[in-house]
Amino acid sequence: MLRTLLCAIAAAATWPAVSAAQTDWYNTDRGRPLRTEDAHTLERHAIELQIAPLTFSRVNGRSTWEVEPELAWGLLPRTQFEVGVPIVSRATLGGDALVAARGVELALLHSLNAETIWIPGLAVGMDMLVPAGGRRADQSHGAATMIMTRTSWWGRAHLNVTGHIGPKDDVSVDLPRWRTGLAVDRPFPLKSLLLAAEVVAEDPLVGGATRWSAGTGVRWQLAPRLAFDVGIARTMTGPERGWSFTVGHALAFALPALQMGGTTR
Repeated sequence: MLRTLLCAIAAAATWPAVSAAQTDWYNTDRGRPLRTEDAHTLERHAIELQIAPLTFSRVNGRSTWEVEPELAWGLLPRTQFEVGVPIVSRATLGGDALVAARGVELALLHSLNAETIWIPGLAVGMDMLVPAGGRRADQSHGAATMIMTRTSWWGRAHLNVTGHIGPKDDVSVDLPRWRTGLAVDRPFPLKSLLLAAEVVAEDPLVGGATRWSAGTGVRWQLAPRLAFDVGIARTMTGPERGWSFTVGHALAFALPALQMGGTTR
């Protein structure tokens, strides 16, 4: 399986790049490097392979690693579809680590409009976590998100508001009942570099008070098809205060057969 994946990545690198690939550093996805994302979607027919986005966190003496290989596809104009498999390794001091998938994540993001001088960019998203793997949830969980992006002379501001859809008493998952994230970023086009920071408030699905966290990160275009990002965050309130660190990269490309249909947004 590893050999097949490596061959697929090598083949993707030889395929024609879409126009959006060279500006992928400007399109902030969820978790790369912040949890707050912008209202932009992939170009139609574009494909983005998130090869190894890795998150490490340490809270109350417990270390957690999570990696989520993910594939995003510009399914329709201003609409992208994503599928990912989050894999978690969690251990406590003196205990053994268990590495297992915690489900299959499906997501759909649709941009409602193009940003103008008077109107911010708006998008809506739907997510679904389907039970699968050794750390799977007892039931399926969904979420609906509203995204707003506003660009000005100094940079951009993003607002994400997410609400949980599904069972309210599933103690097998650590999901928020609601989450609000506010982020700002500043681009450096000549260096293909983006600096970003965020503040996030979320209410746990099962018990606990509202958690506040803050994070910062950078995204950099290493090559026309390859973008790299790194970020760090701190949970400041609640019983599970701690640090988390994330690093990842994504390969953007398009299948020639799909490109024949154009890349209209």
